[in-house]
Parts: sequence; C-alpha cells; structure tokens
Amino acid sequence: MKTIIIQTNEEAAELIEDGEIDVKANLIFKCDIDIKASINTNGGDISTNGGGIYTSGGKIYTSGGDIRTSGGKIYTSGGDIYTNGGDIRTSGGDIRTSGGDIYTWGGDISTNGGDIYTSGGDIYTLGGDIYTNGGDIYTNGGEIETNGGEIETNGGKISLSNSHTITIDGKDIELSEESFENLKKQLMEK
Repeated sequence: MKTIIIQTNEEAAELIEDGEIDVKANLIFKCDIDIKASINTNGGDISTNGGGIYTSGGKIYTSGGDIRTSGGKIYTSGGDIYTNGGDIRTSGGDIRTSGGDIYTWGGDISTNGGDIYTSGGDIYTLGGDIYTNGGDIYTNGGEIETNGGEIETNGGKISLSNSHTITIDGKDIELSEESFENLKKQLMEK
C-alpha cells in the first residue's frame, strides 16, 4: 500500500471526491485537515503529526483503517465519529463532536492525555471500546451507553452535564474505593 504525505490543507482538499475523502492509501498529514466533507478510512490509515482533523457537516469514520493524531484534535461539527473495523486514536489531543454522536462497532476510540467530548450527542459502544489515559469522557446533553463494549478512563472521569442517562447493558460498573466512598457520600446527602 502506498503512502502519501500531505503538506497543506489545499493538498488535502484535492483528495475530496463526492463529498468524502475515501482513504485507500496511507495518508500522513503534516498540517491540519479542515474540510466540509466526510473522511472514511477504506483500508488505509490517516495519521497527523502535530495537526488535527476537523470536519464541518461531515463524518469521520474508519472502515478497515486507523485514524491517528499526535498532538492534534479530532473534531466534527454536525457529524458523527465512528469506528467499524479500524481505530481512532489521539496522543495529546481531544476527540470532540458538536451535534454528532460517537460510536464504536469493532474498532476502538482512545486518547492518551486528551478528552472525549460530545455536545448534544451521545456516546455508544457497540462492540468496540472507548478509552482515555489521563483524560475525561464528557457529554453535554447526551447519553452514554455500552452494548458489547467498554468505556474506561485511567486517571480521568466520566461526566454528564444536562444529560439523560448512562446505560450499561450487561456490564459491571467498577469504582475505586475512593470513588465508591464519594458516591456513597453524595447519595447520603440527598
């Protein structure tokens, strides 16, 4: 599989076909990707070094390839982020959606030192996992649901603001002793 190195956002824009970047090669971006289209890894990988991936109205999804950023955010405005056979990972950056949902179906979504955040959208695991190492998982006005996957933070927290529910379908909720004591204390105050 060939590797294409993209230096500028203009070069990235040239990859758009029918409102989508359909990745069948390995793409390495040395810039931000800021487009009004969907991005699909169709067997190829997308990686950025210092740059982020931003879409307005488009989806970011994996279909047999991975999306990785090092030091950059992955962000959609009005579009979903989902995995189906590939992973979405950031190192030092957040994964955020405004008005869209985050789904995992057979691929994982993870951050190392960044947060996973939805505003007005939901977070679902349907066979893949959502994981943060030192970051938080946060939804504002949405729900968090697991059905065949796990949601885990290592040193972070899961927060709901103006949200409806957390649904754990057949999964246990594991709390540290300190977290359990804090929850018990909060319940006793009510």
